[in-house]
Amino acid sequence: MSVLKCFLSEFYFYLTSNVEYNNNLIKCHSRKLCELGDFSFSLQSVKGLKGVECILNKLAENEIDRDDFLKSLVSVQWPLKISKAIWIDNTFHGFFNKPSAFFAIIQGVLEKKDNYGRHFLHSRYKFNFELPFDSEEVEGKQPNELRMLVFCNALNNILKFRESDAEFVSSEKVVKVRFVSNRVHSNNDVILLCGPVVSKKDSKKLLVTAEEFHRKRAVDMRLMAEHKYGIRLAQNWQELFKKLGEAAAIIELLQNKISQATVVDIDDYTVSSSKGASFILYNCGRLSTLFRNFEKKVSEKVYPPLSSDISDVNFALLTEPVSCSLKMHITYTYISRD
Repeated sequence: MSVLKCFLSEFYFYLTSNVEYNNNLIKCHSRKLCELGDFSFSLQSVKGLKGVECILNKLAENEIDRDDFLKSLVSVQWPLKISKAIWIDNTFHGFFNKPSAFFAIIQGVLEKKDNYGRHFLHSRYKFNFELPFDSEEVEGKQPNELRMLVFCNALNNILKFRESDAEFVSSEKVVKVRFVSNRVHSNNDVILLCGPVVSKKDSKKLLVTAEEFHRKRAVDMRLMAEHKYGIRLAQNWQELFKKLGEAAAIIELLQNKISQATVVDIDDYTVSSSKGASFILYNCGRLSTLFRNFEKKVSEKVYPPLSSDISDVNFALLTEPVSCSLKMHITYTYISRD
């Protein structure tokens, strides 16, 4: 169990005297961490605990002084230390001690190694995905078929990136999951209804092939790169932009819930959601370049190698608000999913 999940479970028990953690009570924040803290709970949540002898009910009924409650929390040895707590109207806001929280969470990431970010799946089922066409090649397909293929590949990748209990794997039952474009009835199979890919211009089905869609997005990526850097790119970059165009199309087709339609502006890249794709791909490339350059400098003895021992790292130096957001979005996001 991650250190964050461990904290939430203990804090929930502290409030409710219930060992079965309900994640609807305590909210983890992702914005305005310096103002609103790392987590909160509202006394309005007490409605589902009427009649239960617990701290949360006593707070709601003013049987416990709120200021005394805040002081008591700071002194408790939590898995993540609370440095500050406040009330805003009827909502409690808790602030983690930032240096110790950074240390505990990053230490947990290092201990997980390759399992960092994986879901631990307790399942007796193995999923087989069935598409309404035989070939998985893009050639000859329509955009809605490409969208099915993209979702199918994404689901397969998610299921591969998981931890499984050997006891469950040995007794897995196979479940067939069928991708369809029209509603059908099935007694045995799981049905995934895939919404159409429609044109922003007239809300009708996109009248291009999947290959044409890929080529259009490759051109869009090239034009945006030329606009950003103000230069004409060499011809030998065509293969790179071909791959970027395919990646942009994938991001675009995954942007909505599978049953909903995906709206595509095929004509004007300046208002297309491919601008969002270009932002994502640009930042992935930027991070990749930073990491690659760092490894190069390490091999050249310019930088010392990173150590798995972070006991001497002074996390108190991370004082900027962006550091808090980084901790939330990069560490909390994944390590809490177990």
